[in-house]
Amino acid sequence: YDLIDNIDLLDEINDMPKFYNNIDVNILTSSYGEAFPNVLVESMSCETPCLSTDIGDAKKIIGKYGWIVNQNDKDKFCNIILEIYNYKFNLIEKWNVIKSNCRSRVIFNFSQTEMINKYKSLFNN
Repeated sequence: YDLIDNIDLLDEINDMPKFYNNIDVNILTSSYGEAFPNVLVESMSCETPCLSTDIGDAKKIIGKYGWIVNQNDKDKFCNIILEIYNYKFNLIEKWNVIKSNCRSRVIFNFSQTEMINKYKSLFNN
């Protein structure tokens, strides 16, 4: 497909916040084996929106602040990529709201304090 000029192969990354802050969108295309994909929470905490297959808790993590696609739905996947492109380059204010909402969602639902409170509630019932 003559994509060699459009693909960068990266070595091991040690500074994940820096990485997430330098990408436009995080794409998770797992088809099995993901229970709670931390990579989604990590990237959203850096205001990096996510596109993920509907695997594990991806839908619960992303909520309405990203995109979920069924596994092997290539047409929808491509359409979502075009939608993301449109937000980023044509609907900049909305794109910035999506990014900000990603971080807010993670802080509100998945912060360390929130997770501790949820565990305490679970164990006390």
